[in-house]
Amino acid sequence: MKKLMFAFVSALTLSLGAFAAEAAGALEKAQPPGETAQVAEEPEVEVEEEESSFFSCGVDLDLFSAYIWRNAVMHDELVFQPAVWAEFNVNDWFRIGAYVWQNWDMTTYRRQTAGVPMVMNETDYGVYIGRSLWESDDGEYVLDLEIGNEFFTYRQIEDCPNSYEFYIKLRFDNPFVGVYGQYSQAYNPVVAPYFELGLNKEINIGEAFGSESDFLNRWTVGAEWSLSFASGKYFTNYLYGSLPQGEYDPELEEYEDERNMSNGIGGTTLKGVVAYQVCDHFSLGLMIAYTAALSGEAIEAINYAENGNLYKRLVWGGIQAKLDF
Repeated sequence: MKKLMFAFVSALTLSLGAFAAEAAGALEKAQPPGETAQVAEEPEVEVEEEESSFFSCGVDLDLFSAYIWRNAVMHDELVFQPAVWAEFNVNDWFRIGAYVWQNWDMTTYRRQTAGVPMVMNETDYGVYIGRSLWESDDGEYVLDLEIGNEFFTYRQIEDCPNSYEFYIKLRFDNPFVGVYGQYSQAYNPVVAPYFELGLNKEINIGEAFGSESDFLNRWTVGAEWSLSFASGKYFTNYLYGSLPQGEYDPELEEYEDERNMSNGIGGTTLKGVVAYQVCDHFSLGLMIAYTAALSGEAIEAINYAENGNLYKRLVWGGIQAKLDF
């Protein structure tokens, strides 16, 4: 029995030795001299970054209690102001966009007696190009430049020819308060400058309270303040009217002459908005605002103007619907 066991162990030892020698020989053949065997590393898969080029578009549907343009009251009755816009971004280098905006007067005596519920009297077209001039590493601070051209067309408005404007807008976005400034230059049919300065801020309710609630994260509140500077040769007169000059004639019920307003501050508007994101591409908002003329000349011109739609100060607001893709 011992002999049999010894023979079995000897045979097993010889078999294992032969297998080990064969495996070592195979390893030497597969590996150059002087190198040790290494565990093969998995190749790194390079993930290509997605290009940021994309196309976006949207529709804005605003129903306001007044038409405010450049911080001046143009029309103090109900207006519907739809807009369609589109924008194409090219690899973070620049963006190209265009829009069409309209104003529909909905409640005027003339149109009510004519049996027409609402009439479109203005259509504006715009094209622009813009790009980010500087951005912080975390993306929270962005300096943006936009250059564009606007074309204003009017219908059923007397003494208001179509006009063209070139503009430059500089915007600084940051976690605190956004700042922007816009310079516009009318070049047809008149040449006149206009400048606007503004501040804006938007807060997501869910993020503000550190909540993960889907309902709270659908709500945002925002505020915007803007201040206008205009040229008395065109914009200020158009917005607020001209000033009386000379003596008043009681028989003609008018002054001897009129004079243009001087350049300076025009008006200001403060807006507040509460919006709810109904779904991924659609939101509804409620806006309330206060617009006021600031310069003494503008207030004097409003008092002098026969047009009752011109107000020194006005609280207005409405509903905003936004659809974007």
